[in-house]
Amino acid sequence: MVNLNHLMSKHGVLVAFNIARRVTAADMAKLEKLKKQSKNDEEYFSKVRKLMMMSVKKSFDNKTIPGVIEPSNIVDSNKSKELEAFAQSIYLAIKNKKIKKLEIVFIIQLILTNLNVTNQDFEEFYKKYNLNLDDDEDDEDDF
Repeated sequence: MVNLNHLMSKHGVLVAFNIARRVTAADMAKLEKLKKQSKNDEEYFSKVRKLMMMSVKKSFDNKTIPGVIEPSNIVDSNKSKELEAFAQSIYLAIKNKKIKKLEIVFIIQLILTNLNVTNQDFEEFYKKYNLNLDDDEDDEDDF
């Protein structure tokens, strides 16, 4: 599988991320059906894990997980490491000062404003790198 990162991780905002999605009644019905078809709990959990992995792979392949990027898409690996180290140093500076979240947002907003980074720049970035901004709540058939 391709090594993927989250966009916010690239910018030093996230340390780690988990993939989650809303579970619907139809999903629960599929799980119940799997439970009845399984001989024992081990077989059932194996089938559930396989189903979950297929769902996650489908989401990766369709690029429907907001913010997930392939590291090589944006910058080359040497530049990426340099930027990650820079982002990490900013993160540590903020963390060591014990700044509140709203103050962090203020700092980030101030930096973006001073660098003339606009909403249009973000929209172009998302479009260029095929990043999905949807919250994936309407995908009833993903599971």
